[in-house]
Amino acid sequence: MSSYSENKSYNSEHINDSRKYEIENILYHTLPKELLYMIYQYDYFYFYNILVNEWKEQNEPIKLILDLNETGFAALTNDNHIYVYNYFEIKHKIETRMDTINFLININEKILAGGDDNMKLWDTNTGELLVTYKGSGDYITVLNNNIIVTAEEDGEIYVWNLNNPKPIMSIGHITYIKMIKKFEHNTILVVSKYDKRKIFIYSIDIEKGLKIKDVIESNSDPIKDIVSLDGKIIYGDVQYDETYHEQTYGTINIFDGKLTKIDMEYQIPMKLFVINNKIICFAGDIFASHGKFYEINLKLKTIHPISDNIYVKDHIEMIVKGTEIWTIINDENFEHNNLLKFNVMNGETKIYPDFDNISSISFSNKYIVCGFNDAHIKLYK
Repeated sequence: MSSYSENKSYNSEHINDSRKYEIENILYHTLPKELLYMIYQYDYFYFYNILVNEWKEQNEPIKLILDLNETGFAALTNDNHIYVYNYFEIKHKIETRMDTINFLININEKILAGGDDNMKLWDTNTGELLVTYKGSGDYITVLNNNIIVTAEEDGEIYVWNLNNPKPIMSIGHITYIKMIKKFEHNTILVVSKYDKRKIFIYSIDIEKGLKIKDVIESNSDPIKDIVSLDGKIIYGDVQYDETYHEQTYGTINIFDGKLTKIDMEYQIPMKLFVINNKIICFAGDIFASHGKFYEINLKLKTIHPISDNIYVKDHIEMIVKGTEIWTIINDENFEHNNLLKFNVMNGETKIYPDFDNISSISFSNKYIVCGFNDAHIKLYK
């Protein structure tokens, strides 16, 4: 391999994109997978990860891929069936008998789905329905292995112990709800949908119930996402021009007892992440067709770009793996889908081509799992 690496004419950095793709395509379809994996490890080419397995047990497009830790993964289809896989074969098909599924999470290696005014919990090993919870929500956050909080858009908040089919406490919130997130110990953030987009901090006490601890006056239009770090609350929102009736620019807001706003000109903050004690924001243009990753400095209360422009898909699904953010992107002509991997620590960006029709991605153990609109599921290493 050493002599191979010394020949600069074969290094991907010295080959134009079209020629490089042609070489990769030939090698991918002729060399054994073991050898391809060795080459991929040395990063001489942009090989997309090696295809390990592929299934099409289901007939509907894949809506969501859910990691089940070391045991495998689950796939949610458009007709709201759940297919549970290990890394070699399908284990179970779960007929949820739910018309709507608002969320699907893995908790204690069990699958929890919410929708249709109830929640259901299944055993991933047997596919058995364990509990049906009466009452559900549009949003969910997990406090610990047994306690979850759900909220309905019309304002109801429920706290659940997963061992109990009924909520252990509930409260009627004062306004419509857009999202909920875990904050500090036994506290949650509730983002108001209307009422000047206020953010309510609720404390949760098993004996005393839910109580409003603090209120942040956002006074802005839709809050896109919200995270917290070291007691600080960071959220992105959009300013709305009443004259032209359109979104004009976004702001990053930092609340640490007082509110600091950072204007982003014509960029709209879409996603926020906490990665390795860094606050990372993805912000795009008004039409959400392209954007960049930014790092937010909480001490200086500044923001600066850490990536070039990328062309994102409409739904902007992004997942975090260690210090990397993975997402589905378009090419510049919006004709093909690719996978993008961005490392927030060194700014390195890699693009894996030829993922047309892809609808969902997830990580499970050492694999990348991709769901497609043609009902295929592909497992890559």
